[in-house]
Amino acid sequence: MEAVNLPKGLIRYASESNIEGGKKFKFTKRMKSYSALLVLLLVIWGTLIGTRTDFQAVVLKKRGSSYQTLDNGMISNIYELELINKSKDSFEISLKLEDDIKGEINVTKSPLHLGPEESTKNNFIIKLDANELKRGQKKLKIRVMGDDEELLKVKTSFIGPLL
Repeated sequence: MEAVNLPKGLIRYASESNIEGGKKFKFTKRMKSYSALLVLLLVIWGTLIGTRTDFQAVVLKKRGSSYQTLDNGMISNIYELELINKSKDSFEISLKLEDDIKGEINVTKSPLHLGPEESTKNNFIIKLDANELKRGQKKLKIRVMGDDEELLKVKTSFIGPLL
């Protein structure tokens, strides 16, 4: 502004009343509260993005199904499996029971392939020895394996006869 012989500070963010009254810009309480709210929302969004898992699995007991007693003394339940791959990697999925449980898992569609950013639904059957049940039920943890590496554990319950 000195080059054109005008006073300094003519080019600024100000309203007409601020220029006429000679008032300077004030950071008001409303501006402070909106700024704080914006920062809080950015922190929450960053936390949600940062803690997001790359893989999700949901195991539900098949609706309307009951247990079945097999000829070899084992008991079976049928479950629905929903898998969501949120990463850019492909996986060959397999399911395993915890090491200390005597039983097996039979997946209806095997091998189960899950590509990048895909989801799939499938059914599977868990067969357990009748001695594993206490008061007709058992809490299970199913290990979801991707390319023989554990991706996550899913909890579910197994229902059988009261023995």
